[in-house]
Amino acid sequence: MIRLKTKDGRLGTGFTLIKDFVASMVGSDKISSNRKSYGFTLMADFFGRKRSSESKALIKDFVASIVKNDKISSKGFTLIEVLIAVSIIGLISAVALGNFRTSQIKGRDTRRKSDLAQVQKSLELYYNDYSSYPSSDGSGRILGCPATSSSPCTWGTGSFQDAGSKTTYMPVIPKDPNAQFYYFYKSSADGGKYQLFARLENTQDPTIVGGLSINCGVTCNFGLASPNVKVTDSI
Repeated sequence: MIRLKTKDGRLGTGFTLIKDFVASMVGSDKISSNRKSYGFTLMADFFGRKRSSESKALIKDFVASIVKNDKISSKGFTLIEVLIAVSIIGLISAVALGNFRTSQIKGRDTRRKSDLAQVQKSLELYYNDYSSYPSSDGSGRILGCPATSSSPCTWGTGSFQDAGSKTTYMPVIPKDPNAQFYYFYKSSADGGKYQLFARLENTQDPTIVGGLSINCGVTCNFGLASPNVKVTDSI
C-alpha cells in the first residue's frame, strides 16, 4: 500500500481516501469532517469543484511522491513496483488466455476428425449390407434415416439405420461442435463413392486440405473419403 505524508505531518493512504470518499457519499454523518476532507473534498477538486487548502496540499504531496518517489514509506510498495506487478499480471493473463483459446480450438478439431471417422465406419458397414453408399440430399446430409429411404439424416439428431430398424449404423449422426460450422456429405450418383467434409479452426493443422470448394459454413478444409476416391476429386 502507498502511504503519503502531508506537509502538516499527517499520514494518509490511497485506500483510506477512497474509503472515506465512498463513506461520505453513502452517509456523511458517520465520518468526521477531517476524514471527509481527505476523501470527498480531494475527489471534488479533481472534478473542478471548490478547492480547499487542505486538499490542495494532499494533491501536491501525492504528485510529488509520484514524480520524486521521496515521500513513499519503505514499508509499502512503490508506484513503480505496483506498475511492474500489474504489467506482469496482465502479460501472464494474456498468455494464459491465448493458450486456453488455442486449446479449445484444437479440442474442437480433434472432435471433428473423430466424428468424421465414426461416420466413415458407419458408411462402410452400410456398404457391406447394400453394396453401395447412401445417397446425399444435395445439402450435405445423408439420405439414410432410415436407410434406403429419402429421409435425410439431420446432423446432431438423426439416427442412421436400416429401413426395417434391424441394423443401427450410427445411433446419432454427429454435428460440428461449433454452431457456425457443419459437416457435409457427398456421394456419387451410382452410390460407389462418397466424401465427408469439415472445417478445422486451427490453420496450422498439418491435415488441412487446400483447394476444396465445399461449404461447411465457410469453405471446408478437411475431409475423408471412400477408398476409391480422394477428397479433392470431383464426384
